[in-house]
Amino acid sequence: MFDRMQYRFMYGYYGFAGWLKSRFTPAGKLALLGLMASGLLAWTPNKTLAYQIAPFLFLLFVFAVGCSYFFSLRLRVQRRLPRMATVGTSISYKCTIENQTGKIQSGLTLAEKFKDTKPSFDQFRLLTLSPQPGRNKIQTILEQDKIRIRSFKEEGASGRHQVLPDLPPQKALEIENSFTPLKRGYLRLAGVEIFRPDPLGLYHSAVTVPCEESLLVIPKIYPAPALRLAGSRKHNQKGVALASHIGDSEEFIALRDYRPGDPLRTIHWKSWAKVGHPVVKQYQDEYFSRYALILDTFTQVDSDLFEEAVSVAASFSANMDMGESLLDLMFVGTESYCFTSGRSLGDTDRILEILATVRSCREHSFEQLSQLVMSRSALLSGSICVLLSWDETRQALVRHLRSLNIPLMVFVIVEKGAELEIDPGPMKDQADHFHVLERGRIAEVLQNL
Repeated sequence: MFDRMQYRFMYGYYGFAGWLKSRFTPAGKLALLGLMASGLLAWTPNKTLAYQIAPFLFLLFVFAVGCSYFFSLRLRVQRRLPRMATVGTSISYKCTIENQTGKIQSGLTLAEKFKDTKPSFDQFRLLTLSPQPGRNKIQTILEQDKIRIRSFKEEGASGRHQVLPDLPPQKALEIENSFTPLKRGYLRLAGVEIFRPDPLGLYHSAVTVPCEESLLVIPKIYPAPALRLAGSRKHNQKGVALASHIGDSEEFIALRDYRPGDPLRTIHWKSWAKVGHPVVKQYQDEYFSRYALILDTFTQVDSDLFEEAVSVAASFSANMDMGESLLDLMFVGTESYCFTSGRSLGDTDRILEILATVRSCREHSFEQLSQLVMSRSALLSGSICVLLSWDETRQALVRHLRSLNIPLMVFVIVEKGAELEIDPGPMKDQADHFHVLERGRIAEVLQNL
C-alpha cells in the first residue's frame, strides 16, 4: 500500500513539475511565484496590499491560459536522424516542417517530445535494496528512496526550444535541430511540440504534431588505447563457426571419402550419388586470436557504477584493433550471452548496439558468468574483465583463467571517493594489468594505460 501511495505521489509531482517547466515562460514563472506569495500574504489585508495584487495576477493567468484554447495549427514534420547517437553527446539533424494552413505562422518555437520514461508501478516496486553489511535498515530505506526518485527525475534526452522562422503558407521549410541523449538504449521520439506564447508572454499554448521515431543511443565512449594482449593464436576446428540464424558456416577446402565417425551433416549427397559411395566435405582448420570482453552485470539496480562499467566495455570494444582477430562479448542477463565480432562476423558496431541495451542481472549469480567463460576458455587468446566488485567469486574466475595461461586485463569499477587500496589478489604479480577505476576519474586512468 505504501509503495503504491509513494508511486502515485512521485508520478503526479514530477508530471506536474514537467508541465510547469514546459508551459510557463520565465516571466510566467516569476508571475506565478508572485501569485503564490501574494496569496499567502492576502490573509492579512489590513497590513499589506497583497489582497489587491493576488486577484490581479490571477486574472492575468486566466487570460493567458484562456488564449491557449484558441490556438490551432496544422503542420507536418519529418526528421532525418543519424543511425545512432552517444550518451552525453549532442546530435544535430535536419527537420522539415510543412505549414499546411493558408496563412503565415510566426512566433513559434519547436521542442522534441520524448516518450514518457517514468517507470511503471511494477518497475518501481522492483527498485528495492536488501540490507548490506555496514548499512542499517534506515540507511537502506534512504538509499532506496534516492534510487526511486532518480528513476522519475531521469530523462531520456535533453533538448531546447528551437525558435522557428516565419512559416509561409502551404510550403515546407528545413531547419536544423539538436538534442542531447542522456540514457543509453532506444530513445523513443513521440513527436514535436509547437509552442506560441500568449499576448502577455506568460503561458505557452502548445500543439503536438505526431511524428514517432526511435534512435539507438550507445554508451559513453572514453578515449582508450587499443589494447593488444600477448596471447597466442588458438586452434579452432572447422574454421570460424559463425553463430548465424541457422546452422554454421565454415571454410570448405575439398571432398574426401567418408570415414566412420564423420557427422552426417558433412556428407556431400550429390557426389555420393555420382560415385556410389559416401563422400564428405572437408573443412579447413584455422588458428587465430580470439579475445573475450567479460562484463559484470551483477548488481541490484541499474546504478551509475553499472553504467560506467558498460561505458568502459564499450570503450574497449570501440577502440580495439581487431584485424583478423575475434572479440567475444560475454555477460549474463535473463540468460547467458556471448556475441562475437571480427573477421566475417561483423564489426564492433554490433557490440556497441548490444551494450546499448544491456541491463543489470538480479536473477542469477556471478557463477553463471564464470561457467560461460570457462566453457569457451579453450578458445581464448586473452581476456578483458570489467568487474563491479573484487570479491572471492570474481577473484576465483581470474585465478582460473590465469591457471590456463590466458593473458588478462582486469578493471574494477568503484564509487567516487571509495578506498582505492584494493589487494590485487591473483593479479599481484601482474599489477600493471590490474586497474581500479574510480567513478569520475575513469577517462583519466584509461588515457594513461
